[in-house]
Amino acid sequence: MVLIKFSMYTSDLVKATVSFIDIVLFATLFPLVLLICYVRATYLRSALDRSQNGKILFLASGKFIKHQGSEDFAFKKLWDVSFQRQLILPGFNKCYIFYEDEAHKEIYKLTNNIIGIVYSFGKQKKIFRKTFSLYRMLIWFYVMHNFLKKISPEIIYTNIPGDNLVVSSLLSIFYKIPLVAQAMGSYDLASFSEDELAADSLKSFLYRSLSKLIFSFFFRCCSLVLAFNEYCASFAIHNGAHPAKVRNTRILPHFSDIKDLVEVLQVSKDEIQYPQKTKKNVIIWSRLATEKKLLYAIVGAIKALEIDEDLGLIIVGDGPLRRKIENLIVSSEVKDRVYLLGHMQVNSLMSYVYFSDIALIPLGGYAMLEACVLKKPIVCFDIEWHHELLTDEYSGYFADYPSTHQICEKILEAAINPEEAKKRGERAHEKFKILFNEERIREKESKIINNFRKTYANKSSHGVNI
Repeated sequence: MVLIKFSMYTSDLVKATVSFIDIVLFATLFPLVLLICYVRATYLRSALDRSQNGKILFLASGKFIKHQGSEDFAFKKLWDVSFQRQLILPGFNKCYIFYEDEAHKEIYKLTNNIIGIVYSFGKQKKIFRKTFSLYRMLIWFYVMHNFLKKISPEIIYTNIPGDNLVVSSLLSIFYKIPLVAQAMGSYDLASFSEDELAADSLKSFLYRSLSKLIFSFFFRCCSLVLAFNEYCASFAIHNGAHPAKVRNTRILPHFSDIKDLVEVLQVSKDEIQYPQKTKKNVIIWSRLATEKKLLYAIVGAIKALEIDEDLGLIIVGDGPLRRKIENLIVSSEVKDRVYLLGHMQVNSLMSYVYFSDIALIPLGGYAMLEACVLKKPIVCFDIEWHHELLTDEYSGYFADYPSTHQICEKILEAAINPEEAKKRGERAHEKFKILFNEERIREKESKIINNFRKTYANKSSHGVNI
């Protein structure tokens, strides 16, 4: 026993020593790495094309995206249109979207004028991780240097929150290329774990504080922040973005009207194998990830199913939380009325939403808009941007986050009184048509981008003031 304890103590001491050396090496070498990258950039930046060539370099986060190979015409069309809206700004004509992957290299067409580039920098090391990250950073800048030399983009574009805050900022500073941020979410909410309601470890607190400092640095480097709702605009300003550089716009939804879904909605329940065991169904669709605040919503829905035997729960999506959700379902008393369907193409998904009775959207993005298009009563948490679109007890059902009890209550309220639920869905649809009018969104975004390009046209110090 004594030997075991001594061995554990020795192991912990070694780990602590290695970690300390790693931090010291990182702090010592980081300025040198920055200097090397900066000096290398000085030889290229004056030679870059400073004209408005309409090229975008988008630094993406997460797993690289490719077309899944579906031959469905409606899906192919939606695929192209969706990426055009997200990655090609008004007045621009070409986008190079860059992904990092541990074991994959590839260049491919995402759409006709969007090129996907996947590059591998090797697997992360288990020891001296911070020091090794500096080596990866050197390689990253070497690759980017050659890439910038070849395409000479007019802007660097990235998403917030995302994985490229530091490197996109440094790339913008070193090469004097304007940095544009696409703010579609908030780190402030997503950074809190769903596993613990009150407890927040010192480590988590320090990590969050460091992240906020990085956000402040990033937003200070931005030439333009496109905030896709008022909540995201506030997040950017409160984390260091100058209000003069923040512009409010809206996400362009996949579907702006029911008429866009005529072909999708002509199918029958039998054709899509829609669950028909239950009289009424609640549906939740999302990437199954912690930041989507799904677990409490699903627990609340399961409670509602335990009270109302006519209710079923449909869960559409895939992601890192799938195993946890499967365990929740298996351990419940209503597992025969919960349907976990996995990933689904959006045109098939919309048929499922159309046939369902209640939309459960704990944290809304595209899902909130899709529910509004189909006039579905929405049960959601009272967080983030939801109040911009919905009004509690008028056009939606709001539950305090993370109350599973209130989620249960709101689902039952909508199920028991379908006439009122229908009215709320219709009211949400009317507000959606005002806020997400495609013509007005495009017109406003065009004005924003045109003014931005006029401001930064042919300036040698492209909008980065450090």
